[in-house]
Formats: sequence, C-alpha cells, structure tokens
Amino acid sequence: MGHHCITRPIANKRKQGFEKTKLDLEKELRETDERLWKDTAEIREKLIAAARRFDGTYLRSNLSIRLRFTMTSTKDKDTQAFQTKM
Repeated sequence: MGHHCITRPIANKRKQGFEKTKLDLEKELRETDERLWKDTAEIREKLIAAARRFDGTYLRSNLSIRLRFTMTSTKDKDTQAFQTKM
C-alpha cells in the first residue's frame, strides 16, 4: 500500500510534465502556422492575380474564337443564300 502512495505523486508530476509539453508543442505549432501564413501571403497574392489574368485571357480567347466562328458561319450562310437566289 505504501508503494502506491509514493508512485502517485511521481505519476502526477509526469502527467503534468507531459501536459505542459503537449501545450508547448501546440503553441509552437500555432506560431509556426501563423509565420508560414504570413510568409506565404505574397506568394498567394501573386497566384491569385495570375489566376485572374489567366481566367480573363481564357475568357477573351474563348470569346474571340466564338466570334470568329459565328462570323464565318454567318458569311457561309449569306453566301449560300445569295447563291440560292441566283
């Protein structure tokens, strides 16, 4: 019985030490995440800007292709209609 009385305080101290270590590691992880977020802010902004430029370029390119196709199709129909009338 005396043995358990001696080991309990030691176990409690170990548990407290582990809990403190866990809290310290979690705090360090949060700080690291925050530093990483701040350090990569410029990169994220550049990626977002590039994505917007790409989207705009793609949209303009797609519209240009559609416009050319529509104009070509209209010319063909007009030519066919003119030839049919003759």
